[in-house]
Amino acid sequence: MNTKDRIVKSSVELVHPSVTPDGATTLSTENLPTNTDYMPEVGNGHIATVIHSDSIFMNGLYNGANFSSHRARISSTCGYSINATTPSELARVYTLDVGRGVFFESYTASGVNITLRTYAHRTLTHVLVTELVMMRDNVSKDVDVTIDLNSGAPSEDIDFISDTPGVIHGQTREAEYPELAPRTDFYMLTSASLQGKIVMSPGVQKETYLGLTVIDVNKETVTAAYALAVAAFQENHLLRDHIEEWNTMWNRSSIDVEGDLNISKINYACLYYILSSLPWVPNNKDWPFIGLSPGGLAHGEQDKDYLGHIFWDQDIWMFPPIALLYPDLGRLIVETRTRTLAAAKILARESGFDGARYPWESAFTGT
Repeated sequence: MNTKDRIVKSSVELVHPSVTPDGATTLSTENLPTNTDYMPEVGNGHIATVIHSDSIFMNGLYNGANFSSHRARISSTCGYSINATTPSELARVYTLDVGRGVFFESYTASGVNITLRTYAHRTLTHVLVTELVMMRDNVSKDVDVTIDLNSGAPSEDIDFISDTPGVIHGQTREAEYPELAPRTDFYMLTSASLQGKIVMSPGVQKETYLGLTVIDVNKETVTAAYALAVAAFQENHLLRDHIEEWNTMWNRSSIDVEGDLNISKINYACLYYILSSLPWVPNNKDWPFIGLSPGGLAHGEQDKDYLGHIFWDQDIWMFPPIALLYPDLGRLIVETRTRTLAAAKILARESGFDGARYPWESAFTGT
C-alpha cells in the first residue's frame, strides 16, 4: 500500500452553493442502513460505485459468455470509510447530497471538523474523487483519523497487469460473444491510498488529502484526466467544477413540489439516481453509452442486480421523464438501441421475422 506520496494541501475548498433547495436534496442520517442494498451511490454515467462497497463499475465493461455476461467488477480503490478519530467524542452524520452529487461522512465537535467527501466527477468523467478534509480552530489540538478501505476479494472478472509506471492495464476474462466483440481492455490510475492513520500536520488549521481513481479504455485519457484532477485540486476548484455541472443540469430542468417536502425529496432522489447513470456529453464513438440498467451503473455484478443488463425498463419507464426534461439525454438513450440495431436485425431474421427484434435483456453486444 503506497501512502508516502499522498496528495495533500494546507487548505480546504469550501462546498459550493447548490441551485436546488437543500431541504429537498440533502438526505442525512446518523446511522447507515444495515441492509447494504439501501446504501447510497455516486456515479456519472461512465463510472459508479456504492458508498463503502468493494466494487467499482464502468459503462460497457462486461465479463462472461452469452447469458452469463455481467458487469465486470473492479475491486474498489475508493471504498473509504472513517474507522476512528482523535478527538474521539465527535458527532457523526452521513449525508447524500443529491443536489451537488456528493456523499459526506462528517465528524464534528467544538473547534474540530473531519469530513470524507466522495463523488464521481461531472466534468472529469473518468475520475472518482475522495477528499479527506480536516479542520481545527487551534493548532495545539491533536487531530487524526484512521481510514479503512473496502477492496474486497480480487476481481474474478478481470486480469490486471502493470503498464507504464502507475498505470494498471485490465482485461476482462471472457468475451460475451467473441465473434461480435473481443475481451475488453481498459486502464486505471490511482493516487496514493488514504487507508491507514492520517495525522494533521504541525502548525496548520486546515488540511485536505486527495484520493483519485481514474478509469477508461484509453490510456492517454486516463493519464490526462489524472493530471487535470490533481491540478484542479491544488487550485481549489475540483469540487466547485463538479457542483457547477450539477447546477447547470438542475437549472435546465427539475421537479419541485411546494408544500410536500417528502415528495420533493423523492423526486430529486429519483432523478439523481437516473442522472448518475447517464453521461451528460454526446456519445463517445470509441466507447459509447451502453444503456440504463434497472439497478443503475453502480450495480450489476455476477448473479445480482439484473447483472447490469439493459431491459425494456429503460425504454418504458426511464426514457419518458428524461426525454421530457433533458431531450439530449433522451437522444443518448435512443442511441443505445440504434447502436445495437444490427444485432436486433439478426435476431429478427433468425426468428423468421422482418425488421428488428430487440432482446428482453442485453449487455455489451446487444444480443
